[in-house]
Amino acid sequence: MCKRFGIIILMLWGRVWSQSNSFIEIRHADKFTFDNAQSDAKLLIGAVAFEHDGAILYCDTALFYEHDESIKARGHIRIIKGDSISAHAKGMVYSGKVRMARLMGDVHLQEKRMHLQTDTLDFNLKTAIAYYTHSAQSTYLDNTFISKTGFYNSKQKKLVFLNAVELKNPTYTLRTDTLNYLLSTSTAYFLSPTIMEQQNDFMYGNRGWYNTKTHASKILSHPLVQSKSRVLRCDSLYYDGIKKIAQAFGHIDITDTTNKVCVKGNRGFLNNQSNTCKVYQNPRARVFRNADTLYIKADTLMGYFKSKNYQLKAWLQVQLWHDKFQGRCDTLRYNTADSVMHAKGKPVFWYKTMQTHAKDMQLTVYENHIYRGLLTGGATALESVDSSDLFKLNQIQGKTMMLNFTADTLSKIRVMGQARSLHWMKDQDVWSGIEQVQSDEYNVWFKHGEAIRITARPKTQGKHIPIKECSADKILFNDAVWKGPLRPQGNTGF
Repeated sequence: MCKRFGIIILMLWGRVWSQSNSFIEIRHADKFTFDNAQSDAKLLIGAVAFEHDGAILYCDTALFYEHDESIKARGHIRIIKGDSISAHAKGMVYSGKVRMARLMGDVHLQEKRMHLQTDTLDFNLKTAIAYYTHSAQSTYLDNTFISKTGFYNSKQKKLVFLNAVELKNPTYTLRTDTLNYLLSTSTAYFLSPTIMEQQNDFMYGNRGWYNTKTHASKILSHPLVQSKSRVLRCDSLYYDGIKKIAQAFGHIDITDTTNKVCVKGNRGFLNNQSNTCKVYQNPRARVFRNADTLYIKADTLMGYFKSKNYQLKAWLQVQLWHDKFQGRCDTLRYNTADSVMHAKGKPVFWYKTMQTHAKDMQLTVYENHIYRGLLTGGATALESVDSSDLFKLNQIQGKTMMLNFTADTLSKIRVMGQARSLHWMKDQDVWSGIEQVQSDEYNVWFKHGEAIRITARPKTQGKHIPIKECSADKILFNDAVWKGPLRPQGNTGF
């Protein structure tokens, strides 16, 4: 009789209307009674099931407060919302008025391939948003997320992580303080200083995104990429994590601390797989050696980095500046493995008051100190002897010319093949004429910048031309053009 009476009461009381015009329905309970300790509570025991506003709540034992439209439940808590989202816990407090469930003890929230685990979770069944404030771990595909606080928005399919955030997958580890993750695009958006690590690669940025499927990322504020001894800084960049290629934009600075070289520009890329970089839009390079710096600028610069050496290539309007020498050419290749700088395309080289040019030029520059130069194809060396008269030039020409330097000071010039020279002479500080010499081979030795010895093979008698007979066709060899105005002046602009 009592059991039958209880069933009748349960049937009459099975629907309780909430303030939202929906009702909390008791779908099942093995046993129903009143809680003597709490007169307004109904006690349901065994396979308890409620339904409210499209959500089903399961538990082992529940106290139902009809007046407050609330439920306190424990034991195998399970909430099913819709056809994809579910939650599990050891205990629960549910308010039907605001449709909020607080889940406690080994809480698990799952929707398809997204899984969230924490100790305490507030789950709003109306908005389908679940909040946590006591640390949680979430997984999606092969990604694991850890943070102190955050929430999951089921409608937007978005995870939001706050405070001590960490994202891990087989490719990257990401650490930040604020992260939004969209499940629909597998994209993480970071809004605070962020560190990303991949084996030997390290990235930093203040704002951007990272796609966990393609491993592509874009950093929009203060990006930094470091791979081994190379560091890239710029205004913004796009990084392909698979190919390890960074496309950089604005105020680019690529520095290799091992090889002591820095490349700058406004646009370019860094390939950490092939160890190369390319910079254009006002590119410049600096090579550091102790207190010396060699500056290079061109329309395009490309660098090849190795563990113990590097190679720089420059194209179009190439300029060099060092406090001891300067130069210009169309193309330049500098390899520290052999310390040879190859210049082509109308190369011009200046050293103190001397200018040299040829079809091709090779300069041996080691640790930013010049040791020798090899000029081939119409090799010409000019020295201005009167700054007020550009036609007064000491000149040496030949097929091939060798320049030797000692302690950055010119010590010898050797000319081979169709060698000829022209020197201006003075008599009591007054220009008296020119001295011309032609031979197969011509050598000049210098000391403290002054010629101290000259030899020619075979021996050739010099020809003196008085100043009165020095016409334009006699005082200048072919291609003997002084290009001083083109000489880079100082490192400004580099």
